[in-house]
Order: sequence, then C-alpha cells, then structure tokens
Amino acid sequence: MSTYGGTVGITQARGNPGGKEITMFALEYKQLFIPREEMTKNRTFQGHRWKQYALCAEKEPLVQILAEQKRQEDWRIVEMPGNIEPEG
Repeated sequence: MSTYGGTVGITQARGNPGGKEITMFALEYKQLFIPREEMTKNRTFQGHRWKQYALCAEKEPLVQILAEQKRQEDWRIVEMPGNIEPEG
C-alpha cells in the first residue's frame, strides 16, 4: 500500500490472472453533514455521510487501522466489487 495526500491506497492488484473480478475493501469514517437549504436557511437537518479513508485489496490492514481509532463506532469497512481489465 502507498500513501498519497494523507489517505492510503493500493498501488497495484496482486495475483489477478486473466483480469478476473476482485474484491476491494474500503475503510470509511462518518462525517457530520449539514446540507445548505436556501429557502429556510435554518440548517435544521443534520445528518452524516461516509467518507473514504483507505482502499485495499486485503481486509486485514484495514482492520488494524480500525483497531487504532478512538471512536470505532464512527468507522466501517465495506466491500467494493472491482474489475481489472486483462493486459494485452
């Protein structure tokens, strides 16, 4: 894995002969989200959205990062289907 701009990303997929579909894992954290409403301007709705923090082909490194977080209830690991085209 490599880091870029404070996030962790995978540089290349390992062991994917023939361009078969692989599964990627994303580590995400919950961020407060207050949408702007031009009509009311009172900001009554306060929700959250999930922001991607890291992406990896293996789940174990993400589990280790998750274990180091103070508020683990605000983090999650999700599966993301991926497809790598065959070279040639």
